[in-house]
Amino acid sequence: MSVSLYCRYYPKKCNDKEILPFLSLSDNDITYCASRGFYLACKQLSVYDEENYCYIFDDRDKLFEFASRKEVPWELSDYIRASYSDDIPVFIIWVR
Repeated sequence: MSVSLYCRYYPKKCNDKEILPFLSLSDNDITYCASRGFYLACKQLSVYDEENYCYIFDDRDKLFEFASRKEVPWELSDYIRASYSDDIPVFIIWVR
């Protein structure tokens, strides 16, 4: 199944039910065939927001564990590792 994943780091305060619906999605999307293992890794290591169709990673260790999994495409894994900052610690994967 081909899906579009929009990924971006956000400030910690954005991890709020009142703010999430108003965050804009990036035009830089990654489209690929998502495996069942990819979604399983997301479910195990993040919090899924049903209302906004997104996986929220707010724990650095779990995010980096996710990035190291073989089910995660190397482009996304590299982006996670290269772009991490303690100043912008929340990583969100929007599924569309």
